[in-house]
Amino acid sequence: LKKINFFIFLFLLFNTFNISYSSDLKSGIVEIKEKNVVFKVEIAETQEKRMEGLMFRTELDEDKGMLFIFPYPDLVNIWMKNTFLSLDIIFISEDNIILDIVKEALPLSEKIYTSKLVTKYILEINSGLIRKLDINIGDKVNIEY
Repeated sequence: LKKINFFIFLFLLFNTFNISYSSDLKSGIVEIKEKNVVFKVEIAETQEKRMEGLMFRTELDEDKGMLFIFPYPDLVNIWMKNTFLSLDIIFISEDNIILDIVKEALPLSEKIYTSKLVTKYILEINSGLIRKLDINIGDKVNIEY
């Protein structure tokens, strides 16, 4: 009976965790207008989610990414600590214009990338896509979440 109660407890604990985790995950889309490209993104809008980002992930589909949303436009920092994937990083203004890009940021690096201009959003996508899709500073984006 103790074993059955223990397994029931584990089952309930696991299901409670999954329900709370899945309801906590927000998603959206980012469209690079001039390129007619759409990324399905996970939203990182809290301090905790922005700090975790894509850390510890081992794969990311080519049409997916993560959108970091900051509470107000500012100069922002981002790094690749504990991030196993090589990523392209796109800094976006409050007016949805690409301000700066970082191509092929090195995995697990503690180098800090700082926006050169006041930034509201950062989009992280798979390494090489900026070059492949010809994404440029000044391109307009549409963000929905």
